[in-house]
Amino acid sequence: MKISTIAISTIVVLGIAATGGSWYSGKQVEEHYQEWVSQGNGVLKKLELYGIQAEIKDMNLKRHFFSSDTTYNIEAKVDGETYIFKGQDKLNHGPFPLNRLLSGNIVPAMASIESHITIPTELRQYFTKDELLSGISTISYGGDISGSITTQQFSFDDAHGNVSAVDVDFAVDKSGKTDLSIQLPLFKVDNAKKGLLDIQNLNYTINFKYNKSYNFLTTGDSLLKIDSFVMHNQHQDDRFIKLNELKVDASTSLNNDRFDEKTQANFNLIVTKNGKEQELGHLKLDGGFQLDAPSLEEYMYYLTQPDKIDSQEANNVAIKLFRKNPQLHINELSIKNSEGKNNIKWIMNLQTEDVDFDKKNINLLELFQSLVNSKFNLNIDINSAKKLISQVMILDDVSEDEALNQAKNTINRLVNEVKSSHYFVVDKNNIKLNAEIDEGKLILNGNPLSNSEVQGMIFALILGLGML
Repeated sequence: MKISTIAISTIVVLGIAATGGSWYSGKQVEEHYQEWVSQGNGVLKKLELYGIQAEIKDMNLKRHFFSSDTTYNIEAKVDGETYIFKGQDKLNHGPFPLNRLLSGNIVPAMASIESHITIPTELRQYFTKDELLSGISTISYGGDISGSITTQQFSFDDAHGNVSAVDVDFAVDKSGKTDLSIQLPLFKVDNAKKGLLDIQNLNYTINFKYNKSYNFLTTGDSLLKIDSFVMHNQHQDDRFIKLNELKVDASTSLNNDRFDEKTQANFNLIVTKNGKEQELGHLKLDGGFQLDAPSLEEYMYYLTQPDKIDSQEANNVAIKLFRKNPQLHINELSIKNSEGKNNIKWIMNLQTEDVDFDKKNINLLELFQSLVNSKFNLNIDINSAKKLISQVMILDDVSEDEALNQAKNTINRLVNEVKSSHYFVVDKNNIKLNAEIDEGKLILNGNPLSNSEVQGMIFALILGLGML
């Protein structure tokens, strides 16, 4: 048999297989598409946490031999207004979706979907095109979905805002585990009444999965990077706050009935006022919390209901959450400049089952006694603090020499005051406080305090709070 005959026969067989497979894939897509819509609505429901109610509705699917066409509406309710986004998808059936073949991709797939969503009439004034976004995604025979989405840029005159096009890459496996990557080059709002918000080069990646027992609690890892974040509240003053090289690394997990969150954030802090700019230093936050997951889930529901968040029911749930031994760990909160670093560490583990929260006035001593294996460490670098104080004064139009002189006087007064307080340890370069707390016992700077001394400190704290 000639090679050409073998080739032609092979092509015919593949053609028959592809035709039959395309029809089979089309039936699979039709059977599963409503399930995917339901899953999509489950994801959209999470937006309630941000005051947005959204749902995919009125889905209609027409299956052809090699492709299917679907139309649907996405109904979104925001601030009392309802917007209808119209969606249209073209599903190219597998095993060899036509649009993938045309791009040279011969890897089999159940379907390749080309999606387009148009903008509601009420919002078209902010866009140059009628299409809000377009995307392409692939559904494997194993049930995994992956793809990319691009939105068009838009602007809004009432707030002098401009948002660049956004690129999103995603992958969702059949278990619901999701990977997202978002790139936003520009987000800028400059409102004469509300102020300025300018974000440059935002990159956000996250992998997460939903848990069947919880509607609002997801677990996974995320990384946010922003080149520049500028904020200005024009109601207050002409001070601009700028965060450069912002990086936020976070992770969440569920351990039995405990929800554990860990976050590390870093950025360079720059403040501009009266045309003068001061780089105050590098800030770092390394910390997290652990809470009772069922109670947190219950409270998250009230966060999605603005009219109920101040209700007695929400307050009761908050108390219930606080009764379940919350933990807050600030491993490091620091600001570092060329002269040194100032740092706070606050490890707070509470055992609160027996604290009576039903009383109008909670006894601060009870809360103190509920702390177990907790720590509070404070370290003020004298030279670093001196530089920070002088920089703030320079922003207030004080000359550099005068600012430095005033900063020295301020630090000298502070050192003299803390030396006489007996709560701090002072050496040539640092002011320190180290406290270890466990079930009402306090070790301060290595020295155990008596119960009367502890109660005296708490009484002094109560008086201080009462004067605020």
